[in-house]
Amino acid sequence: MTEDLPYRPVSNKGLLRAWLAERVLAAHHSGRVRTVIGRATELYGPAVESLLGSNIFGPAARGGLALWVGELDQPLAPMFIDDFAHGLVELGEREEALGEVWHLPTPEPSTARHLLHLAATRSQQRMRVLKIREPTVRAVGVLWPVAREGAEMLYQFRQPHAIDSGKYRAAFGPGSVTPYEQGIDATLAWYRATPRRPMTALGR
Repeated sequence: MTEDLPYRPVSNKGLLRAWLAERVLAAHHSGRVRTVIGRATELYGPAVESLLGSNIFGPAARGGLALWVGELDQPLAPMFIDDFAHGLVELGEREEALGEVWHLPTPEPSTARHLLHLAATRSQQRMRVLKIREPTVRAVGVLWPVAREGAEMLYQFRQPHAIDSGKYRAAFGPGSVTPYEQGIDATLAWYRATPRRPMTALGR
């Protein structure tokens, strides 16, 4: 996926994001504000609430049941949160970046199966994995808003795709790309030090 591909959203979230991106860039080109858009893949890291966070790294850090929705062997290239922050700062400080969309650099694609293995081996905790089917997520979404909001994004985890950050690398260099092992270690440490929050029907 490159920055110049047309927007063709297939979800409510996708429609909203496409609309916002068009508004942001239009505001820049009209001279009202100076803007830049940096895009990331699935994020993970300390204090990051994402599919990978509480579903994989929390159970890995404490020992428990990890949940995965989607295909275990599909390509996956999650981005460590510090790398995302570094990329956004870089874009904000570069005059030549303004008014455009940039895909921030990610590690080489892995798979959920490999990331689960890394999390389990580096945590040295016993962890079981439960693969959840999409109809189950949609059913749970009737009572749990977090599941309902996430259900429409599941296509990202069943269709193979890869993000091309060649434009960013050509303009600004390799960027900050944390190896999975290092990022997972930092994430596991945060979960070990953070009390488990009880799950509620409101997902908070």
